[in-house]
Amino acid sequence: MKGQLLHMYMVERGKITKWYLKRFKRLLNYTVLNSFLVCRQMTERNIQQFLYGIQLVEGSFTKYVRAVET
Repeated sequence: MKGQLLHMYMVERGKITKWYLKRFKRLLNYTVLNSFLVCRQMTERNIQQFLYGIQLVEGSFTKYVRAVET
């Protein structure tokens, strides 16, 4: 099931020559997927995986941009 959920939203698309970058991006993919599944189960909201990823990135940027500005 994980492979099916990750197939459309792979971060490691494209040619990567360094094995450690490919491993890091795959771990990042798994982390986002696992947090998506936990969030969906805990909140019982039916949110799309793509929208969850966008909200995750936007939330991270707004949190850390405010911290740098102050």
